[in-house]
Amino acid sequence: MRGVVLITFIFLITMNSYAFEPPYSLDTAQYKNNFEKPKRSKFTKKRYGTYTVMGEGGYLWGYYKGLRGTFNFDCILQSTENSAFSARLGIGYSEAVNDSTVKGSDIFFPLSIHILWGIKNSFDIGAGIYYYKNREVFTPFLFLGFRHQKPKGGFMYRAGADIHLERVRNMIGKDLQKTAVFGPLIGIGWTF
Repeated sequence: MRGVVLITFIFLITMNSYAFEPPYSLDTAQYKNNFEKPKRSKFTKKRYGTYTVMGEGGYLWGYYKGLRGTFNFDCILQSTENSAFSARLGIGYSEAVNDSTVKGSDIFFPLSIHILWGIKNSFDIGAGIYYYKNREVFTPFLFLGFRHQKPKGGFMYRAGADIHLERVRNMIGKDLQKTAVFGPLIGIGWTF
């Protein structure tokens, strides 16, 4: 019985292979279809510059007040005709202080994701976290702004504001209050 099943299986496979004409034959016009090249939107075809290096500066108001600046690397992960999804990683320095801060300056690391609506001039909404090294806290934030970034790359700039939430602790580590810090940001950079 095994022999009959094996011979039938081999027969069916060989007959099926004769019915298929390989695509490398001389007559390839009949095999042209939409599967050879993926259909892309205009935004994806034009977007050669997906990496951005930028510097950003701003001011904080709220529980902490002062200047801050960051150096960031931004990468577009996915894009469609009128929108894009990007991720940002950076390092920053803050001079924002309050009355109870022992060290007035702090190094921080922003990590965020952004959604851009528009091809060249984009509405930019982002969310992420800041990690402050001296205070050893993670603070979530929300960014709203405008970004000018050509799909082919080159000079870019953005302007906006962010708000982040934070738990304020006293010197022994007890939570005192929850607070929000907000401020405007302006950034310039290069897309490649």
